Amino acid sequence: MSILTQKTLSNKISFEGIGVHTGCKVKMDILPASPNTGIIFKIIEVEMIGYVMVGTNNLDAAINFYDEVLEVIGLSRNETIEDDYAAYGKKGTKEIEFYVTKPFNKKEASVGNGSQVSFLVNSRLDVDKFHEIGLKAGGKSEGSGGERPAGSGVYYSYIRDLDGNKICTFTNNK
Repeated sequence: MSILTQKTLSNKISFEGIGVHTGCKVKMDILPASPNTGIIFKIIEVEMIGYVMVGTNNLDAAINFYDEVLEVIGLSRNETIEDDYAAYGKKGTKEIEFYVTKPFNKKEASVGNGSQVSFLVNSRLDVDKFHEIGLKAGGKSEGSGGERPAGSGVYYSYIRDLDGNKICTFTNNK
């Protein structure tokens, strides 16, 4: 019977490329590990989501709603096509991360069962403020700020927009 001794890398190895399934830029580092512990993989950067789009039956009301609530998390409207859509991105950029739109097929917009749009924010204060402004702007609460599950350290709140789309903000920060 022979005993195998595990070997590990002595130097970091980095890979960059385009994800096969996503087509997005990916960077991965393989780091040296302590003896007999294996290789530790750490993904450094993954740009997976291009943008998120939700439907509306009342674009003007949806614009008013999202102008208020997205301001809280640093997004502002940077493009509007009348009677079609509004686009939001980080303040001071032309990048678009979020759209609210009338459906392309001209049928009534409906919410996706089990669908949710989640925004990562910097603080619990931002989570709570987003929830507060969302309710003041006419949204409905689906759960105010709190750790889920309890003790996890991840802090979430949920609202429904004027069309019933479920929108979440969350943070890993205390």
